[in-house]
Formats: sequence, C-alpha cells, structure tokens
Amino acid sequence: SRTAERFKLSSILRRLNLMNRVALTPEGIPLSEAKQLTKFLIDSGHRVFSLCYHSTSLTPGSTPYVRNEQELRRFLGWLDAYLEFFVSELKGISVLPMDVYAEAQSAAVTRAPAA
Repeated sequence: SRTAERFKLSSILRRLNLMNRVALTPEGIPLSEAKQLTKFLIDSGHRVFSLCYHSTSLTPGSTPYVRNEQELRRFLGWLDAYLEFFVSELKGISVLPMDVYAEAQSAAVTRAPAA
C-alpha cells in the first residue's frame, strides 16, 4: 500500500541519517535535538510551539519514560533546561492555548503563492 511504502521510505531515511523525526517532548527525545528542532523551526518562520508530554510521566512507573525517581528527576531536569533555553536564549514566552486561538482569530489571512 501507499502508506506502507511511505513508512518504509521514512525508516530507510532515518537509518541513513537523512531524516530525523523529533518532537518537542522529554519523552525519548534528547534535549539537544529538541533545541535544534526549535532553532530550525524559528529560522523557518514558525512562532508557535507546543511542548508536550503524558501527564502520567510525572508518576514514576506509569510510562516507559519515567520508571523511577531518578528518571523523574532527569525528566523534570529536561523540562527545566528546555524552558530555560526557550525563555532566556530564544526570548520565547509562554501563553495559554486560548491566547493563541484569540491571536489567530484576529490575524489577517495570507496565502502562499501557488507552487
């Protein structure tokens, strides 16, 4: 199927280090990769970022990302370090989802030229 072909291609590209799937999360993503992704997205014009994790990761043993207290400290340290980077180095700000929605509602709609 077409979907299977895409997954196979993306797997090959990842193994050759030609593609890297990174999310803004402390769950299995190295801090350096999350920072690199954020810088890339800013350079590409993105201005809204969503840092996410499963709330159950805050309870040791509930997810494979945080199995004990030591991993919880590492997890929370990742969050602290990323937020420090985002606010201090990139001058980012935190907002509520409703604020993003309100801003989007009042923004002018622009369309990219057709390719």
